[in-house]
Amino acid sequence: MDTAPDILLYAALGGILPAIFWLWCWLHEDRHPEPRAVLLSVFVCGMVAVPVAGLLQKAVGPMLSGKWPLIFAWAAIEEILKFLAAYLPALTRRYFDEPVDAMIYLITAALGFAALENTLFITSSLLHYSPIESLVTGNLRFIGASLLHVLTSGVVGAVIAIEFYKGRFKREVATVI
Repeated sequence: MDTAPDILLYAALGGILPAIFWLWCWLHEDRHPEPRAVLLSVFVCGMVAVPVAGLLQKAVGPMLSGKWPLIFAWAAIEEILKFLAAYLPALTRRYFDEPVDAMIYLITAALGFAALENTLFITSSLLHYSPIESLVTGNLRFIGASLLHVLTSGVVGAVIAIEFYKGRFKREVATVI
């Protein structure tokens, strides 16, 4: 039987390395690379958003009845927190100097979110199921959940990018809508 530190190490490797791989692939699309320190802070803020999302989702859960309102509320919480994870450390700074940056920062936040979320799922799977089931869980989350987080945040980033050359007010209105 693996010890708790071993399980945490395997889960972290299975949750974080795939997200870093996706981030590495995505960052090669940027002709003017963003500062690594800013990207790291956005990635970490995306990770920090996971426990905050969990707390907010638990708080909202009892207030809603029905599956679809709950799913919508939980998704909205995650999307708002991923946006804030990019907005606070990057989109309000001088580094946000070209349209594609919005997508890069939002996708980086999404990958940070997915990294910790996947790590938590894999940890739970390793603690309760076999290593093979944990591997399947990790692979499914690597492809499914990670890409869904990237897609949704990428769409928000694309809207911000489209509005980039318009005034700040129009850009912020487009971001909220």
